Amino acid sequence: FVPFARKMMMVARRSPVIVSVALLVVILSSCFAYGAPPAYTLDDAPIAGGVVQSLSGPASWSVSSPSLPNLKEVAGNVPGDLLTDLFEAKVIPDPIYENNILNSTLWDNRVWIYQRDIVLSQQDIQDISSSNSSSSDILLVFDGIKMGASIALNNAPVGTSLSQFERLVFSLRVFSKSVSPSPLKVGANTLTVTFDPNMVTGGLFAQCTGGWDWAPYSETKTRDGYTSFGLGLWKTVYLTRLSWLALTDLVVQTHYTGTFPTSPLQQGDHAPFKINVTLHLKAATATSARLQVRPSWVPSEQQPALSANIPSIPAGESTFSVQFFANASQISLWWPAGLGKQTLYDLDVLLSPPASVMMTMNNNKGEGEGKGEVVAAPVTDSRRIAFRLYALVTGNDTDPSYVARSQNATGSDSLGMRVRVNGQPIYIRGANVIPMDTMEGRFSADAHRRMALSARDAMMNMVRIWGGGIYLPQIFYDTCDEIGLMVMHDLMNRGSWTGAPREESAYRYQLRRLSYHPSIVQWNGCNECNGTAGSIVPNAMNVLVSEDTSRVMWPSCPGNGWSSGANKLSSLPDGQPIVQSRGPFQEHHGPYQHGSGWPSKNGDPANLELFGSQLPINIYPSDPIGLGRPNFFISEFGSSVWSSFESLSPTVDPSHWSLHGGSRMDTCTGNGFPNECIGTNTMAKRNYPCDSMIMVYFGGLQYQFDVVGEEAFRRQLYLCQIAGGLIVKIDIEQFRSQNAFGTMIWQLNEIWPTGGWGTIEYGTPSLSGQVVGGRWKPIHYWLRESLFSDVIIACGQEWCYVKNDLYQAFPKVNIQVYNVNMSTSALESIYLEQGVPLGAGPGMIHWFQMKDPQNLIMALVTDASNNGNILAQNTILRTEPRNLGLKPVAVTATVASQPNPDQSITIMLTKNAQEPALYVTLSTLAEGSFSRNAFLMVDNKMSLTFIPFTSLDAFLLRTSLRVTHLGMYV
Repeated sequence: FVPFARKMMMVARRSPVIVSVALLVVILSSCFAYGAPPAYTLDDAPIAGGVVQSLSGPASWSVSSPSLPNLKEVAGNVPGDLLTDLFEAKVIPDPIYENNILNSTLWDNRVWIYQRDIVLSQQDIQDISSSNSSSSDILLVFDGIKMGASIALNNAPVGTSLSQFERLVFSLRVFSKSVSPSPLKVGANTLTVTFDPNMVTGGLFAQCTGGWDWAPYSETKTRDGYTSFGLGLWKTVYLTRLSWLALTDLVVQTHYTGTFPTSPLQQGDHAPFKINVTLHLKAATATSARLQVRPSWVPSEQQPALSANIPSIPAGESTFSVQFFANASQISLWWPAGLGKQTLYDLDVLLSPPASVMMTMNNNKGEGEGKGEVVAAPVTDSRRIAFRLYALVTGNDTDPSYVARSQNATGSDSLGMRVRVNGQPIYIRGANVIPMDTMEGRFSADAHRRMALSARDAMMNMVRIWGGGIYLPQIFYDTCDEIGLMVMHDLMNRGSWTGAPREESAYRYQLRRLSYHPSIVQWNGCNECNGTAGSIVPNAMNVLVSEDTSRVMWPSCPGNGWSSGANKLSSLPDGQPIVQSRGPFQEHHGPYQHGSGWPSKNGDPANLELFGSQLPINIYPSDPIGLGRPNFFISEFGSSVWSSFESLSPTVDPSHWSLHGGSRMDTCTGNGFPNECIGTNTMAKRNYPCDSMIMVYFGGLQYQFDVVGEEAFRRQLYLCQIAGGLIVKIDIEQFRSQNAFGTMIWQLNEIWPTGGWGTIEYGTPSLSGQVVGGRWKPIHYWLRESLFSDVIIACGQEWCYVKNDLYQAFPKVNIQVYNVNMSTSALESIYLEQGVPLGAGPGMIHWFQMKDPQNLIMALVTDASNNGNILAQNTILRTEPRNLGLKPVAVTATVASQPNPDQSITIMLTKNAQEPALYVTLSTLAEGSFSRNAFLMVDNKMSLTFIPFTSLDAFLLRTSLRVTHLGMYV
């Protein structure tokens, strides 16, 4: 109820709606909401082998600090973090409101203790304390602890946490025998996790903690000098009562057994896949087991489960592997989004105890109740897998002789970097992902799922998980598996190998946890580092290949490939020594554009840097284009851009609703990453300014940046979003005119409402003004409509191109270019070419020259062989928008009274004049996206739809909907 109530308060503040009525409608909204979404969870798969007792949940722990005796115990949420707990207990204000993140006196540099009881029965104590050969045990499992902590039971030390990314598993059987007498007792036992600021972790936590040029700067540090912000039990905690054996990790990897394919694999007609199943086991005493593996692609009535005996399982940790094959006739392939189905299969395993294993097992259902004696239960677990072959190509695999001599060669080539999946060449389009929140207690499973869906819906087929952040919750990868969103994944580190055992154990845990996901196609050693200089190569990469040889490895992002260690054709590990190449980089980062002109935490603190608008874009036929030609891959580029009024305004006091913060400017010095800022200006703390970007595209509006108020703030933020979108649009159109086979934007999402880099906004749904998974910015709509479409059309000063990056030919396409009449909105044809053959891509391009283009044009490509289906469209600026002579025509929106059958709802737009409205942008507090947005409106009437992300809240949509276009402000 709380987030909806906050949204209603925003509506009431901006409209005549009475607050009490608005809140009443919220209370009754369940009567009128459409399509309740399913529930998702942030939990990872637990260790298999026993009865799991959760130690997680809302208010499942208490939080206190010995140095704050007057502070009452605070309810601790697990998964969660300290600052979220303190905020929800009203001990501190919201850390991302105004400058609250800098008010760290209460929470920084103190010992904090998370505490709760675990209840053990008489049978529990007997089982784990027995000196005979009993094989039962109770495991205490922490899936993730952020920052250094010590763990104790009844004040007796259990262990320590030093890495945010490792899972900690403690045997209570071992613990009870390590202390004499055993500290464990029947009934309540006190479990504590103590966070001590004097513990040294070596920076084994998210590198962006405490600040980045898109994240809030806390200005606090750990004892060993790393920026810090928050701590806590950020993942689940549980007990698992084992009857005889634990399956700590089930790792399933698939390997294509055929030769390297240079054309798409055909359904039912390709080489088999090998399936490698590795079981990581933990036993209290030596035992044995019988293994059964049952794949869902083989009906049980046709073939019994694969069986194998494990005759000897030693006490402690061990592994056991089996391999088998899936033939082409048995399976369907997994394809990236837009290229085919994402067929997924369940693979179930069952470990049966030997007949000799009979034991007493605590069969309680909570807090020590319902114990009884049972036979040791089988251990079961499951993974959802798929079959696909991903290859990172660095040579000319269109040359049969090259392929023949490179089948068994090691090391990368130097032609470029591009991708094949299942033999099909693919143009990669995507974005980089950062953590969704700087406070883990605000993580939402629904938000992580929606973020992946929003990427797919913008025509992306890949995202990169940036190496200075975190390994994301399981729900994100599950969603990527389902929708065909490939994941290029950095290992999480600070660009170097520390040699700490906890670093290696974290790598191994995460690789085992994630490597069955078909969506994860590539591991990168680190972010923007020299892998060899930082010893990521070979150390971390040796750990990687010891755990996963089923997917491509790359030394860093960007990277320059291998001298040895990876197959020359596919870049898959080949068993040779891992040696990084000394050759040129095939992959690049940049360009980046950010704002300047106002002293802030990021950017030039002193100078206004007015860059060139690049309009019209500089494109013309130049280097040859094609798979066999030198090519390049851009894995980071972008522009800083502010969040919308809806997202940003709830985190800033209304007296500061201005790009310049409505107060005295800070004094900032430094190199921009970050600057040291003295002062209290709220907007100076929000990363990058936007003055220069607005001025380049919309003219000398400096005097308006100081204006405070709702309408002024809306105008400033809207202009910034359009300017930032234009910069990215120009970059993509230029890249796609060249022989680029990958364009990945920096970045997809925001970690808070700020002057960041995302194409979607901050996506924590529990906070006022935010949309689950992130509200789409204008550039995100442009990606879907034109920039990331399979076929693109773009024009510069004189030259235009149509490029097909889809592995499909179009025998006849029609190309049309129109001038937009700025007085009548008429589309006046200046170019028409019919029946143009467009060969199969990626990388097939057709150039043409237009005559007499004006400042605003529309370009269109239709499929003449398919009823004129639109293949590409683009609204193209040939000058800065300030030169267009736009008029402030009125555009109004009317929401339909009832939703459509698919739960979308129609919105009718009406324009009251003949002049065009450019970049018509609809904004709302309702959770969802529009079928079109930030578009050119030439007709006086048109309709579009609102597609809800969750259930449709038609009332919130109607009462918070607003329409903006460029003519209102320029």
